[in-house]
Amino acid sequence: MSKTNYSKGNNTFPNDNIDPALKKQPKYCRDFAKAAYSLHKRSQGNIGGSKQRDISILKLYAEGRQPVEKYLDIICPKDKVGKRRTFMDLSLDPISVIPKFRSIVIGKFLEMHHDIVADAVDEMSGGERRLMKNKLWAKAELDRALQPFQELINAGVQFDQAQSVIPSTVEELNMMEAVGSFKLQWEMGIELLLQDSFNISDWEIIKQRLYENIFDTAMIAVKDYTDVASGKAKTRFVDVENLVVRYSNHKKYDNIDYAGEIMYYTPNQIRTFAGEDLTIEQIEEIISSGKSNYDYSYDNTVNGFYEKHGNEDIEVLDICWMTNDTIKQEKRTDKRGKVHYNNVDFNYKKKSNGKREILVGQKQMVYRCKWIVGTNYVFNFGEDEDIIRPTKKTVRLPYSIYKLSDKSMLEQIIPHEDGINLAWLNFQNALAKAQPPGMAIDIDAISNVFDGRNQLTPKQVLQIKRETGDLLYSATTHHNQVVNPNAGRPVYDLPGGVGSYLQEQMSTIDFNIQMIRNITGINEIVDASAPSPNALVQTSQMAAESTNKVLYQMYFAYKTVKEATASNLSFRIQNIIRYTDYKPYMNVVGSAILEVFKSGSPISHSQYGITLKMKPGAKEKNAIMQKANEYYAKGTIRLSDIMKIENIIEGGSLKQAQLYLAYKEKEYEKLEAQRQQEAVQAQSQAIQDQQARATEGRVVEAKANSENKKDEMATKAYFDVQEYEKKGDIIREQDDNKSNNKIKEDLLKG
Repeated sequence: MSKTNYSKGNNTFPNDNIDPALKKQPKYCRDFAKAAYSLHKRSQGNIGGSKQRDISILKLYAEGRQPVEKYLDIICPKDKVGKRRTFMDLSLDPISVIPKFRSIVIGKFLEMHHDIVADAVDEMSGGERRLMKNKLWAKAELDRALQPFQELINAGVQFDQAQSVIPSTVEELNMMEAVGSFKLQWEMGIELLLQDSFNISDWEIIKQRLYENIFDTAMIAVKDYTDVASGKAKTRFVDVENLVVRYSNHKKYDNIDYAGEIMYYTPNQIRTFAGEDLTIEQIEEIISSGKSNYDYSYDNTVNGFYEKHGNEDIEVLDICWMTNDTIKQEKRTDKRGKVHYNNVDFNYKKKSNGKREILVGQKQMVYRCKWIVGTNYVFNFGEDEDIIRPTKKTVRLPYSIYKLSDKSMLEQIIPHEDGINLAWLNFQNALAKAQPPGMAIDIDAISNVFDGRNQLTPKQVLQIKRETGDLLYSATTHHNQVVNPNAGRPVYDLPGGVGSYLQEQMSTIDFNIQMIRNITGINEIVDASAPSPNALVQTSQMAAESTNKVLYQMYFAYKTVKEATASNLSFRIQNIIRYTDYKPYMNVVGSAILEVFKSGSPISHSQYGITLKMKPGAKEKNAIMQKANEYYAKGTIRLSDIMKIENIIEGGSLKQAQLYLAYKEKEYEKLEAQRQQEAVQAQSQAIQDQQARATEGRVVEAKANSENKKDEMATKAYFDVQEYEKKGDIIREQDDNKSNNKIKEDLLKG
């Protein structure tokens, strides 16, 4: 294998405006791969050779296995002969907090799960969706019109029962449209097919590796492809350390013209993948040319070849690129005036005249190859047979890439990780050099001490102190003179260890950990390292929200890449079903949906707006149900509404549950307003009725009073007549008596 230095810049991209037949040849593909690899090695692509070395170091930091030489160069640099001078051997194992913070960040993202939502954006699909909406509203109107006659006609009218929710108002109909109730068959089908592709690709593992790459390098990439073994569209993770791509200032890299990755194949893998592109002799040459790097020997038998060549050592650049193929056609008009179009070769030079005209056009294509680095051998080269075409004139590369920034979160916190380890090594070094604790002794004060009989030596005095804690000393000499009038205690302890130096290093460590928290947004409450027991609930929620804001950009990068990958997969799936064999997907969606994609109708290649919809977590579900129960307690919704909301939430549509609850709340408000209006009207009517009854009562009373007065007057008149007649009778009786008496008197006189 040659030792070509590809960082010199001697390799240039081949001419694009050549015969398309030449682009399918090994030389053109090899030249393109060499030029792209050269740019990569010269760090003029996005991930260059120097950046690759940086990524290797970043991965060590991410695992807490960073090299300690940089720390030792600061604490105890090498001398002239290359040796380090230290007081004693230190523990050079780094203490790393990065793995903990990295695990917390990635763990938060892994808790998030999504549903894939595919909305067909072509004109025909939009018309079908409007038709579904209009049919449902017509059914609702017809149901309401026939409701009074259902019992009379007994049998009723049978409708399709697939739509379980029938809107009662236009607002409810629009709400159903907003939450995606009018889903087309092929939209539901592509969602199931996409979910199947992600499942068979082990997307949960890819997801974790993507978030690790976002944290470590601020860049992620995946590649979609058609799996030969299963016949299905799949995707796989791409390590950005091996990514070969042209530089772009677009975060989504949607303006690049080539992308690839460095792979490492064993000879037996190359033999399998290359097929007829490489002969056995060429593979043997590849192995023998790299004897300095590989310990391979060739065996003519297949089993011997597989057994002896098992190490992944051969570097291969797997690359694809966009190019414009020049297409020529001859426009010819025959004697009858009929126009004919014929494809002609690239080098066709016949002059145009009145009846012949050469038409030249461009067709965007994708070419690919696998180049064995350092050799002149390529395999799997030529025109890509599985091109993604969003439109007839445009193509897409099979890579979905997103770059968050030039400096990853890991790169931002590495200086503080280094500060922590420097403080730790400094403390170890100081601790190794620290003096043990001792005593300062006034030797004169303990040199003239007696135990009653014998004079004690200073050593004996100190021995008594160590054993009993009592200190014997003399403040005067044997001449009764003061030993040292300015002296204090004759013996006092000298502290050992590192003293305040430990506090300084601990403060340094705490400061750097706090800086890492500030960068990552992982505060004490989120990482649960030392949460305050007196922290308010609202304070804890604010801390968690602050973390989410810091990490949102990482989530957005992941979401963007998955949506772009799903969009590419949707085209691949439709290509597989329409142009090859759709049997691998029979157990996913069934034959009816597959026939829709298989047919030549306009909907068979619909463009889909792919979005990710967050699946609700337990917290969100509980919040909705708590609100629903509050409404139920107030009488805003019924028990049947509670059950329906539960079903909607279990189906994963939190937004639909929220909209349904909001709709029911508005409906209740309208009903409550109507009830209040009816109550006011009833109260007003009651007042009017009361007033009417009062007026009627007064009229009746007046009539009664009038009748009573008439009766009283009639009675009085009757009694007056009776009394008058009685008085008349009395007067007449008196007159008669007077007449009789006079007659009697006259008779007596007579």
